[in-house]
Amino acid sequence: MLKQEKSLLKKICNLIYIYEESKKKNEYLGWLLQKSKIERYNLFYNKFKYEFIYYDNKENEDNNRIIDFDIINSDYIVFVNKNGKISKEFKRVISKYISKHKDSQIIYTNEDEISSKKELIKYKNPFFKPEWSIDTLISYMYFGSCIIIKTDFIKKYFNTYTIKSRADIYQLLLSLVWHKPIINRVEKILYHYSDLSNLLNENCIFEIANAKYRFLNHDINQKCLLQLETNTKCYLPIYEHNINDMVSIIIPSKDNASILKVCILSILKYTKDLKYEIIVVDNGSNKSCRKEIEDLSLAFNFKYYYEPMEFNFSKMCNYGVKKSQGNFILFLNDDIEVVQYNWLNILIGQAKRPWTGAVGAKLLYPDKEHIQHIGITNGLNGPIHKLAMFRDDKDWCFGRNHLLYNYIAVTGACLVIEKEKFINIGGFDEKLKIRYNDVDLGWRLYKKGYFNVVRNDVELIHCESISRGLDNDNNQKLEQLKIEKNLLFQNHKDFLNHDPLLSENIVQSKAGFDPDYCQDYDLNKTNNIRKSNLVIKNQWIDDSINLYIEKVIDNKELIYIEGWSFLKSHDNSFYKKQIILRKEPNFNTALIASVYFKYRNDIVDLYKAEKNIGLSGFICKIPRELIQKDIKYNIGILYTDKLNKRKRFIASNNQILVK
Repeated sequence: MLKQEKSLLKKICNLIYIYEESKKKNEYLGWLLQKSKIERYNLFYNKFKYEFIYYDNKENEDNNRIIDFDIINSDYIVFVNKNGKISKEFKRVISKYISKHKDSQIIYTNEDEISSKKELIKYKNPFFKPEWSIDTLISYMYFGSCIIIKTDFIKKYFNTYTIKSRADIYQLLLSLVWHKPIINRVEKILYHYSDLSNLLNENCIFEIANAKYRFLNHDINQKCLLQLETNTKCYLPIYEHNINDMVSIIIPSKDNASILKVCILSILKYTKDLKYEIIVVDNGSNKSCRKEIEDLSLAFNFKYYYEPMEFNFSKMCNYGVKKSQGNFILFLNDDIEVVQYNWLNILIGQAKRPWTGAVGAKLLYPDKEHIQHIGITNGLNGPIHKLAMFRDDKDWCFGRNHLLYNYIAVTGACLVIEKEKFINIGGFDEKLKIRYNDVDLGWRLYKKGYFNVVRNDVELIHCESISRGLDNDNNQKLEQLKIEKNLLFQNHKDFLNHDPLLSENIVQSKAGFDPDYCQDYDLNKTNNIRKSNLVIKNQWIDDSINLYIEKVIDNKELIYIEGWSFLKSHDNSFYKKQIILRKEPNFNTALIASVYFKYRNDIVDLYKAEKNIGLSGFICKIPRELIQKDIKYNIGILYTDKLNKRKRFIASNNQILVK
């Protein structure tokens, strides 16, 4: 062998050796890394000891069990409903959470429902829960089917406890929460239930009702009767109030005598067995209207204060409070009509609770079929009326339109509060003249430890903004709206894009309670996108595709597209969807982008006959630098059959234009 060849062979052997050693080293490093992960996992997994106690929905002899807490040596006791299963990652997630929140005494998690074998998805109907909400818990056991309680905390109040059914777990929870423990919610889904409808007590209506009654009337001395809510089959408390309690009903009004008369007549007709006064604050009605209201005040014996000023809802309400004699205040719009007896008794009975801040009612539009208000949440675009314009003949999201629910704020169109609490909190902020004054009040009450609540068992009719018109019907009002919204968040920076009583897994910017399945994706994570000169063939165009673009947002880094689309009379799970951007006016394809799917319960409700219609929602995020400036891009969607690769296409009327 030539010297040159020997030298080359030696070099090759050295390279092979180095490669093999490097490979071994990398494998060893990989093993070490994996070992480290396992050790860290085990550190969290085994750091805390758990005692699992399983219970059933119904009461029977097999379920009768006496728990001796004194002999339990675990750190936490986990109460688990037998009619489902905990997630495989339960211990790891909970242990990790407890390591960061060591003061937690009661923890609950999100849950979902196990799908039937016929369905394509394994789990469905996620229930994303609010943070600690006392009145929601009194309505029903929203903590759900898997509850973690610190053992030492239980032992403070119970040595033994008998568990026969879910009603006993509910009774235990009610007893414990009254001692003001630190209650936390884990935002992960860690339990899969066989049938989530059972959360609303269908299997143990009377046992749950008895537990509720004993707790409220005997344990904490909050005297009440229970009334069956027929849509959910839950019993709701109707709290007592003192015979000497008096309500001052404050109605701001201007140039609206005929509507005001309807409001006052409805109050007089439906308000019985209760002391009250009506105070109308007028900020400058014309002469004839003023005379008409003065005549009404004499005929129906209410107080009328005429104080000409620019419209300032906050100032008018605060003025009315100064003139009031009641120990409860009801702020009421003049375009509200009362339609049920006992309405005000229910509202002030709730407002009298020591934990209650502002109390609202369910407001319906004049057709009595569509919801105007069941509570205010705070989303990405600011405060929003939940379920506005939704039909009220259906039960939405675990009784949101039928049960008692705590919200971060309630509308000032009908708001009841104890006068002392209102004065102590500082009344309405008069800098917020038109909008968000009710939200600001609710947020301040919440920060002081009070719970704002909507009583959906009180229904009123609201002819929204008849006297003033809508707050966004001209540019001047829109500008004022912007100013007041900015002021609201200047005063409450901690509520910017945050609502503790609305799960971050719920779509924040819509009136519904749709799950936001794309929450796990980082906002700056883009879809798979490629430049393309794809020619859309005429035979691809298919009018049976429904396409609705709901949002096109330019956030200076990304173009964010959100909407929903489905193919009529087809199984929508069989198709791959892609967003197509075509340059106008020639409509040449420029970009093709994949989409993130977003499950849409609202579309399921609208198109019940369509197959897997829940998969219609989508999100697409495109880097802004891929979009040429000053060129209009038409947004379309391309469907590709996963089996035969057949393509279908439809264009929308929406455009992207980057300046």
